[in-house]
Amino acid sequence: MFSEKKRIIIGLLLTLFLMGFIGLYAEFAGGSGTKEDPWLIETVEQLNNIRNFKGTQSFDKYFKQIADIDLGVAPWNQGVGWEPIGNEKGRFYGHYDGNEFTISNLSISRPEENMVGLFGDCIGAELLNITLKSAKVEGFDYVGMLAGSVGPITGEVKGIHRIGKVSRCSVQGTIAGNSRVGGLVGSTFSSIVEKSSAKWSTFRCKTKKAYDEGLVIGGFIGSAGYSIISDCFVLGDFFETNSRKALGDLIGMVDMNIEINNCYAYLFSSQYPLIGAMPYPSSVEINNSYRKDSANYPENDGDLSSMDMKHPYRENVYVDWDFDNVWTTDYTGYFNYGLPFHRKKKNTPYVPKNPTPEINEPAVASAKLSWEPTYNKAADNIPVGFYVSIGTDNPPTNLVHNEVVIANAFYEIKEKLELGTMYYWQVIPFNNLGEAEDCPVWYFTTKVEGEGPFAGGFGTESDPWLVETAEQLDKVRDYTRGRHSFLQIADIDLGVAPWNEGNGWSPIGEYYFNGVYDGGGHTISGLFSHNQGGGLFWDVSSGKIANLTLADVNIRSKGSAGGIAVYVVSSSIVNCHVSGTVEGDRSIGGIVGVATTSTIDRCSFTGSILKGGITGGICGEMHRSSMFNSYNRGDISGEQIVGGLTGVMYYVNAISNSYSVGKVYSKKVCWPLVGEGVIGGEGNYWSLDAFGYEDVLFGEGRTTEEMTYPYGANTYVGWDFDNVWVHDVDHSVNDGYPYLCREINLSADKSDIIKPLSMSLRNYPNPFNPETTISFNLPMASEVELAIYNIKGQLVERVINSSMEAGQHKVVWNGNDVSSGLYFYKLTTLEGSLINKMMLLK
Repeated sequence: MFSEKKRIIIGLLLTLFLMGFIGLYAEFAGGSGTKEDPWLIETVEQLNNIRNFKGTQSFDKYFKQIADIDLGVAPWNQGVGWEPIGNEKGRFYGHYDGNEFTISNLSISRPEENMVGLFGDCIGAELLNITLKSAKVEGFDYVGMLAGSVGPITGEVKGIHRIGKVSRCSVQGTIAGNSRVGGLVGSTFSSIVEKSSAKWSTFRCKTKKAYDEGLVIGGFIGSAGYSIISDCFVLGDFFETNSRKALGDLIGMVDMNIEINNCYAYLFSSQYPLIGAMPYPSSVEINNSYRKDSANYPENDGDLSSMDMKHPYRENVYVDWDFDNVWTTDYTGYFNYGLPFHRKKKNTPYVPKNPTPEINEPAVASAKLSWEPTYNKAADNIPVGFYVSIGTDNPPTNLVHNEVVIANAFYEIKEKLELGTMYYWQVIPFNNLGEAEDCPVWYFTTKVEGEGPFAGGFGTESDPWLVETAEQLDKVRDYTRGRHSFLQIADIDLGVAPWNEGNGWSPIGEYYFNGVYDGGGHTISGLFSHNQGGGLFWDVSSGKIANLTLADVNIRSKGSAGGIAVYVVSSSIVNCHVSGTVEGDRSIGGIVGVATTSTIDRCSFTGSILKGGITGGICGEMHRSSMFNSYNRGDISGEQIVGGLTGVMYYVNAISNSYSVGKVYSKKVCWPLVGEGVIGGEGNYWSLDAFGYEDVLFGEGRTTEEMTYPYGANTYVGWDFDNVWVHDVDHSVNDGYPYLCREINLSADKSDIIKPLSMSLRNYPNPFNPETTISFNLPMASEVELAIYNIKGQLVERVINSSMEAGQHKVVWNGNDVSSGLYFYKLTTLEGSLINKMMLLK
């Protein structure tokens, strides 16, 4: 038996031993360091503890990262920064698996030291699945963001012969050094480097003193011997160096027995060949490898233009590359400038989230579905597309089944949905590796009749959303994105509360209106808008506004303003008319403030424009735009540049068959049609009585007598008075000046374009169910046809086809035998035709 004293001593020794044993394993998050049970690395402190296992005795030690690690915090980013793991005194022989997690903000500033990188001198080591982001590494010789040197075990460990290996590693950052410097690794010897990449923005190498082998620098690896480099790439900006010896876009110098397969180098400021120097070229084999072309080395094999290397690739580029398992295509150019990049083990897309409409959220019959893709940045598993399915069945198949959407994370339903019906939908992200698994099925219910934001319709060109009230007009602003179509079916008064209170109407489309708004020949009256930008619409981009009249507008803007829209880009404004007052500080137009690459056709302004810096009766500024068949009868005044039709026209523009007869005034520059700019076009006229000067560069001046009916023989030459313009024969409509046909043309046949006559055509009620009364007035006896057409222009019913006397006539049409929707009724007589729209709502 031990004495009490001996028992205490033994207990203390055992405790110290166990504390040391436990402390050893407390250096890591778990594991035992074997291949089957590697030590787990979760924190920067545990990553730093790897350096305690250097030397030959640790050749069989395994480490595995299990979380992202940030080295950009004290003390790891202070002073000279990170100390590389493994150096000449204690090399790294082990196996490190980064497990596709990220090590970010590696900072090393050791300009006088060799073997610099996250790892320093690696012998027989395996560096796998390591991702470095935002690294900043500086050393002297043998410098790389991942490692200074990778080589083999050749006798250091008895009975063990093992080459070095780097696989599926990626680095990104900046690097600087003297020689044997590479973006990924400074030097490799008897090693395999595969499926890895280096991205750097600055590569700074300055020779500080003579070196045995001179300057050896490569964008990917500084120097390599007896190695295989496969499926790798470097993407960089430029080399900053004071020497041109042994510099290569991919590898600076290769020794004997080097094989390079399926690699590329893409340097934005490429100056050097794929390999800088090859002392033994016969022992170097290069297969299916490429570099961005350079004027300095156009004769090198594998030189390509940047467009040849980017998607869609040139036919004979990337031949036999493994795009099923190793590489993936950057379809959008967003992830890797259109160049191929690596798949990773965690490359299968994740399921999407955040559906819109939300689950079981009531939706309009024309729904735009959207969702949010999710992915692991470390794994680069971003989907390249989505399979979309929609139906009343679950899982959905019977409406849309696996329709492919590329790049976008939204889908606009093309089929008309039934009201008050539940629909299921599913989105499956995919990339070249496969599809996301277990994607949820979402669902929504379309609103029942009367619950929707509009009076009817589906939002498409053939079945537009119907706008009948001021409240529905206001709702248009909620559907500005996407090519939605709207049709106004009644006159709307905005001159009442709440639309005329405070600053009044806020223009539609603060972030662009991309759709089509058809006023249906109806009027919006009393628009009151005193905002930063004034108008019915704010910014119309790739859209269209047509067949709309704004009466008695009161617009005052601290910026630019236009009755119909403040800005239009790549859009068309057709058959729109504005009366009232428009006032602002910048670019002001009766119809549009600023038009860019757009068309204004058959528009007019009657009223007054005040104060604008650049001011025009129709448009303030025009950039590469055109104006046809338009007129201004308003008085235009401004502070700087004023024109009767437009203030300024920059670049290539055209105005044809238009006139202005309003007064034009400016403190600086004013002209009767165009204030300033280069203009093309013909057939334009202005009033000599309103603007006294005859010497005007653009357009032709005429007296009031020549411009009013009956016109002078030299006025309105070549104008289309059959289809576009109307003679004001008795001076009762436009004081004798020609005016525009404002009825709606629903026919593609020019002969059917409606001519304004003294006859009239209307129906009541509208919308109706199932009957409506169509009334029309005939100024004289005539053969009469009254026909009903559907939205496709197909004849539904010929209601009248007979001779009728002059006077007022009525007929009741019953829509019991047809479905709900938009219909047109057309009255044709010997004098011409009129067409109107009506809506059947069952």
